[in-house]
Amino acid sequence: MSPTAQNRLKQAFFLAMALCGAIGCSGPTSAGRTPLYEASPAQPGEPVGVFDRAAVLIAYYGSTFNEAEISALVRRRDEAAARGDATRVKELEAQGVAHQEHAHRQLAGRAPMDNIAETLRDELPDLAQRAGVSRIVPSDARPAAAPTVDVTERIVALLPRARSAGAKP
Repeated sequence: MSPTAQNRLKQAFFLAMALCGAIGCSGPTSAGRTPLYEASPAQPGEPVGVFDRAAVLIAYYGSTFNEAEISALVRRRDEAAARGDATRVKELEAQGVAHQEHAHRQLAGRAPMDNIAETLRDELPDLAQRAGVSRIVPSDARPAAAPTVDVTERIVALLPRARSAGAKP
């Protein structure tokens, strides 16, 4: 993908988020309610870590982690194009589209945030322990009547902004 195509993907993601906020999205499905982290099922009365889905998604898709993934995809696509492998180019471009569609489903709460959980798998246990929770879920998936601890800012802090997302040098 060219830098222009990457920018269009980012613009489409942010437009989808804005539209979702303006017109409302249907509630999350069970896939969207999947915990980001769970050491053990929360017991009654035990606090649960919660986070703002949109804030974490914006941070992740504007992070160095996502930038590296997209850059690798673009590099492989460009290499395939240089070899004249049109079939592989189409496959890799379809992966880029699928990546964007997955982000949209995540925003709407219709897909798990599994890529983010995987990216942060080594940091989430410590984050949960410091927050005093054994489970971290999107705020719209918190158990009824459970005490909560907002861990949004702590998660966002684990996702360094990519230069292409406007990070300061």
